[in-house]
Amino acid sequence: MGKSEKNVSKRDLLWIGTGMIPLVAGCSGFSGSPGTTGSNENSDPTSVVRDYLKAVENGEFEEAMQFVHPEGEFEQRAEQQVDAGNQAEFQEITVETLEQDEESALVMSEIVTRDGGARQRMYLELVLDNKEWLIHREVQPQDIDSEHLPEEDLTIEQRVQDVTPGDSFEVYVGPTDDATELFFEATDVSEVWGLGEESDYAYVRVDFSSEQGKEMEDIITNINSSNIIIVQYLDGEEIVSTSLSRNLITLIRDGLWAEDSELSLTYDDLETAERVAATILDLTDDV
Repeated sequence: MGKSEKNVSKRDLLWIGTGMIPLVAGCSGFSGSPGTTGSNENSDPTSVVRDYLKAVENGEFEEAMQFVHPEGEFEQRAEQQVDAGNQAEFQEITVETLEQDEESALVMSEIVTRDGGARQRMYLELVLDNKEWLIHREVQPQDIDSEHLPEEDLTIEQRVQDVTPGDSFEVYVGPTDDATELFFEATDVSEVWGLGEESDYAYVRVDFSSEQGKEMEDIITNINSSNIIIVQYLDGEEIVSTSLSRNLITLIRDGLWAEDSELSLTYDDLETAERVAATILDLTDDV
């Protein structure tokens, strides 16, 4: 299964976090209470971000910049967003202060545009400067305490941070349920793509290098059957047996998979998926 794709316009991409502004060590945590009010009676973090987004929607750069700290790291991003917002109409704006103390606040904003209806989320750090709350920079989800993040914004590491990994994870492949050809081991996986719930199953996506993908492609091509079974073992015990889809088998045999190869492993329950993901991460870290 390939990465999930959404109909996102070039304009919408300006709203998606780019990771260009890493947090300085020690600045990712906020010790205040959620939703508290700053010292300025005419300004609170939630209102500032909401007013900023309204200025963005109206394409009013000077107005938007009144809510941006002049010495912060957000001015260029704001300019991009004003340019994009001038071409869009927001159907919905949601703003929530997640953490706040006397000097800083973490605010989550979410907009829905009328043209595409895509939900776009942004996390902002605000600082109190001369009794005025101003947007200082954008914060990436991986730098935020997981308790404040919706499930879809959690990184794979955050999702499984409290899960005990297994000692081994292997996948075998064959034309029948007694698959005996080693397809890949956890140490062969170069990246975990994601983890979540979809319909009635949970999944873990694993990404392979083109070299590893070519080896797996050769294995599948040499199996003279249209019914190919993959069997997963965690700590030496079988946990799930599934069939590769015919579409994927065709892609692999036509040589269209190895250059950008990834595989979606499915499970009946989220607990098993999380343990597999934790095991893969743990073993690849040891390589």
